[in-house]
Amino acid sequence: MDEPKGIVYIGNLPHGLYEENLRKFLSQFGEITRLKVKRGDKNAKPMGYAYVEFLHRKVAIVVVNTLNNYLMFTKLLKCRLIHGNSEKIFRKSDLKAEFCSGTKKKKEKSV
Repeated sequence: MDEPKGIVYIGNLPHGLYEENLRKFLSQFGEITRLKVKRGDKNAKPMGYAYVEFLHRKVAIVVVNTLNNYLMFTKLLKCRLIHGNSEKIFRKSDLKAEFCSGTKKKKEKSV
């Protein structure tokens, strides 16, 4: 039987630490199978937290024990081990393919 994968919630991420840099930083612990930085629905800006799935649950436990309350730049990271269905966390419908410009279109007034 295969060892279960481990999912870690990482909160209070500093500005500028997004998918690519976060993957590089966390890969020192072990193999990452999936990583998702949560972004807003309207403007796709990062919301300050991420979910990371590691190939081995033991690695995820080490990450939580090591990085919880870890000071990174000016932020204190908060880490938790997630129990449950990973498909709900990493479903494709949550990933935004298009990024909004953040500008609103003016409504035309009908005369």
